[in-house]
Amino acid sequence: PNPAQDYVNIGINEGYVTIYNINGQQVFSAGITSSQLEVSFLSRGIYIVNIQSPEGKYQGKLIIK
Repeated sequence: PNPAQDYVNIGINEGYVTIYNINGQQVFSAGITSSQLEVSFLSRGIYIVNIQSPEGKYQGKLIIK
């Protein structure tokens, strides 16, 4: 769900995710091995999520409440 608190469903099982804060600073990056991504470590706010997978690229907004 978006806004999220602890986990967000990303819909893919393989790839790479990078999360940036609203100022463009990278706050997280990791390989994806599950369709669910833990985001409980992120502070409240708005983030930009980039996902690269064998199926293609995705960029979206993530709201942490």
